[in-house]
Amino acid sequence: MDKWHVLLQDHHPGFISWQEYQRNQELLERNRTNGEETLLSGAAREGLALLQGLLVCARCGWRLSVCYKGNGGVYPMYECNHLRADGQLTHCCVAVRADLLDRAISQRVLELLRPAQAQVATEVLQQLRQRDSVILHQWQMRVERAEYEAQLAQRRYEEVDPSNRLVAGTLEKRWNDALAALAQLRTEYSEVSNRESLVATDEQRAQVAAIARDFPRLWNAASTKAKDKKRLLRLLLKDATVERDTDRRVVILRTRWQGGATFEKNTNEEISVLSLVEGGAI
Repeated sequence: MDKWHVLLQDHHPGFISWQEYQRNQELLERNRTNGEETLLSGAAREGLALLQGLLVCARCGWRLSVCYKGNGGVYPMYECNHLRADGQLTHCCVAVRADLLDRAISQRVLELLRPAQAQVATEVLQQLRQRDSVILHQWQMRVERAEYEAQLAQRRYEEVDPSNRLVAGTLEKRWNDALAALAQLRTEYSEVSNRESLVATDEQRAQVAAIARDFPRLWNAASTKAKDKKRLLRLLLKDATVERDTDRRVVILRTRWQGGATFEKNTNEEISVLSLVEGGAI
């Protein structure tokens, strides 16, 4: 798509809408397993481990897998077995109980989706809407200026003496250049104005606030399935790096969120330190 020269939306009736097409492409891209950029994520599956497919080993860079241990598969574990499978290590890079990491991420998600945070998000959308209006107004002024330049070049060409071929040829070239510049600006302006604007209506802001108020109850409800929680986490969390500190007996969890948002605490990412001793993590 980045190599397309022209994009004309709704030029012909389609079987699906443009928005649905983009959603389908995103789902297909996330479900790929053979690309360098698709190491993580994947489709949400059954199982109790909420961070399945979202964790990366800080030591080898491979994705952590999920296994169930205990009597009859009592509790899930996140493990990195890549180096051990290749014979480079005799033990896992990292192994930690899934409930410890899931609890830390769940608490952070509930903090991010508080009503106050949701209100801030809607206010940011409103600011983006105002910014888009300013940008569109600037584009309109550029197009109007180009139209004026084209009309001025046309008048100068029409007023020249036809017998003066050299001057007439020069003015004709300037007129053609002004028309080409105008056509290019109109095309760019059309692309900018046709893109989806980040606009939040009053009704949408009210819905976001209601969801934020009810979200903790829905998240902790017994009727909410683990698969639904995984889908929600994929909308917020991009990936998380897991590092095991054997000296301090802790696991360091560095999280990155969708949209490029990061939290800094000694690094460019949010750090949660979890005790390995708690609940028999190892």
